[in-house]
Amino acid sequence: MKRLIIEAWAMALRDIKKRESIFKYLMAITLFGLAIFFVGFAFDLFVDFSAYSTSFAQYFSSGILIYFVALIGIQSSAELVIDRQGFTKLLLVAPIARGSLLLGKVLTGFIDSIRGYLLVIIFFLWYFGTFDPLLFAVMIAFMFWTIVTFTGLGLWLSSLFTNKYSAQTAEGMLVFGFLFFSGIFYPLAIIPEPYRYLLYVNPLTYSVDFFRFLMGSTPFLPLSHQLIGVIGFGILFLYLGVYQFDRFLRR
Repeated sequence: MKRLIIEAWAMALRDIKKRESIFKYLMAITLFGLAIFFVGFAFDLFVDFSAYSTSFAQYFSSGILIYFVALIGIQSSAELVIDRQGFTKLLLVAPIARGSLLLGKVLTGFIDSIRGYLLVIIFFLWYFGTFDPLLFAVMIAFMFWTIVTFTGLGLWLSSLFTNKYSAQTAEGMLVFGFLFFSGIFYPLAIIPEPYRYLLYVNPLTYSVDFFRFLMGSTPFLPLSHQLIGVIGFGILFLYLGVYQFDRFLRR
């Protein structure tokens, strides 16, 4: 276990140093800020959202933030597959456990999320008057689990393809569907019953709804359903990701 953690941490440090750029983090915060300003606060000017949350900005910010975190998980795991003929190939012939590769990618995504969005979370919790140290700790733990879940999903999806361009196209379609079919932009309660099933099979729906609950907005699903979806999809995608990635490396 100790060796696994040391190897994973070494992998994470290597990825972080490779990506190190203050410009990247500034762009992430700027993009998030512009989305909140032009979508969240702008809609508050002419939309009465009191039935679902304190404001549309609060409702939207919690959803789009966890979407960006999930996106980091998908992208970081995809590098293991897309870079199979590069650095990943060298690692596979080295005495490093494959579990270290996966854990290293999870740690990389988690650290990227914390460094990119930690101050953003604190600001919005303070701005909406919902800051609480215990709640904040739960949010950080939930962000880590979100990275684990969507790292597994990205790894599973990318490993299904032998061509990296096909993998990138499939991931692009997936994250686009996640964006519009998870309740980030609109309350799930307004969706007609037959079409809600499309949202129920989306793992991001449960993550968004639970994080929205933590941020102080009114969730759509009961807390028990949120937790079942969040934990269930996390375990499922982690298993599928590891299984499919192992098969991918044996080709």
